[in-house]
Amino acid sequence: MAVIVQAANFVAPRSGGIRTALDAIGRGYQAAGHEPVLLVPGPRDADVATPAGRRVSLRGVPLPASGGYRVLVERSRVLRRLEQLGPDRLEVSDKLTLGCLGPWARARGVPAVLVSHERLDQLLALRLPGSVSAPTWPGPGTGGWRPPSTPWSAAPAGRPRSSRAWGPSPWPRSPSAST
Repeated sequence: MAVIVQAANFVAPRSGGIRTALDAIGRGYQAAGHEPVLLVPGPRDADVATPAGRRVSLRGVPLPASGGYRVLVERSRVLRRLEQLGPDRLEVSDKLTLGCLGPWARARGVPAVLVSHERLDQLLALRLPGSVSAPTWPGPGTGGWRPPSTPWSAAPAGRPRSSRAWGPSPWPRSPSAST
């Protein structure tokens, strides 16, 4: 049995996708015989058992005008609590505010993974409004960048794949791309 710590900021009692994803992953880890521990911000320090595993909350700072979100900003408290939890594996779900956990894990030989629940272009747009747009792809057969979840990528073989929603690619064409 492995202790798998899932560390995440921006998880609130009524948040949507990330809370739902972490809950489902935690249940899966439990079903496989592991001990999942969710490390998140909360109104106070707490350690409670849930159907998805342990939920360890550290007192977080309220994020203004966010509808109840809190953020872990005391890095030393997070690292100290992580040390106490002694994970065999670490999953980090916030690259902006919990990036310090990667070096912590590396220094201790704890395998770690970053789970990205957000899009980089949207994160950059928060800091640089109007200067960043999502990468686009001009369509099949052009040799441009291919996003994994395009309308045409799931089309059955032999069916037309629409590319009308995609503009020109901002990425250089590879030398081997067919024209």
